[in-house]
Amino acid sequence: MYLLVLVILVRSRVPLIFCQNTIASSDSWIFDRLARYVLRRSTVFVREAASQQWLATQGVSAALGVDTAFLLAHPEPRHMDIVRNVIAVVPTSLSDWHRDFRSFDDRRLLLEQLPRELSRIANEHRMEVMIVPHLYGVDSERLLLDQMCRGLASLGCPVTIAPVTSYQQFVDALSAATVVVSMRYHGLIVAALGGTPCVSICYENKMVDASRYLAMERLALPANDIRDGDIYDRVSAALVDRQGISSRLDSRTQALRKIAMAPILDSLSRLLRNPRFEVSHRPPDE
Repeated sequence: MYLLVLVILVRSRVPLIFCQNTIASSDSWIFDRLARYVLRRSTVFVREAASQQWLATQGVSAALGVDTAFLLAHPEPRHMDIVRNVIAVVPTSLSDWHRDFRSFDDRRLLLEQLPRELSRIANEHRMEVMIVPHLYGVDSERLLLDQMCRGLASLGCPVTIAPVTSYQQFVDALSAATVVVSMRYHGLIVAALGGTPCVSICYENKMVDASRYLAMERLALPANDIRDGDIYDRVSAALVDRQGISSRLDSRTQALRKIAMAPILDSLSRLLRNPRFEVSHRPPDE
C-alpha cells in the first residue's frame, strides 16, 4: 500500500526524496517494477554501498550517505578518569527477530562464545562486564540477559546488567565504558558518537558499512562466522588502541553528521526554489 501511494505521488509530479534508506530487490517482480518506476523519478540517498550498487543495475542513480542516526546529539565528552574499566556488551537473540537468522545457533554465540572470551579478557585486565539491554518494556530480552549474566559469573567474571529503561541511560552506559561489543546497529552508532571503540558483531551490510566509515572495520565480525578467539582478539585490539580510536571517532562522527544532513538540505533547497513557496513576515506582536 505504501508503494502504491508513492506511485500516485510520482504520477502527480510530487518530488520524492529517499532519506538514507536501505533498498534492495524483493521477491516480487511486480513490486520491483513499481519500485523501479518510483525510484527512477525520485532523488535517492542510501546508507549502504550494496544498495547503491544494486540500484545502479536498475538504472537508478543514488547518492551514498550515512545513517541519520548520526544526527543524534553527541554524548558529553568523557575524560579518561571518568571512563569505567568496563567492557559493555549489547547482546540480542538474532533468531527471534531477524529473517536471515531464523536457523542461527544463538545459544552457542550468546551463552558460550561471548561469556568465555569476554570473561577471559576481563579477568586478564581486571575489568568488569556490563550487559546493556537494547530493548526494554514488553520487548525486553531479560531471560537472555540473565542467562548471559550467570554464565559470565560462573567463569569468575565481575558482571552487572545495566538498568536501562530509556535512550539516555543506554547512551550513558555505552559512553562510560572502555570498549563496547555490540550485536545491535545502534549500539555501534551510539558508542561511536560517545568516542568509545566498538567491536561490532554484524548481522547486515549496514553494520559492515558503518564500521568501515567509522574506521573500525578491523574490529568488525560477521555474526554468522565467528571463530573461537575472534572476539578476544578484537576486544584486545580495541583496548590497545583505545585512545587513538577515540580521537579518530571524534573527527569522523562530526564529518558523518554533515553527510547525514544531505537529504534534509537537498529537500530544503528544492522547497526554497519552488515558485509556489512563500515566506510571510509578521510583526513580532503577532
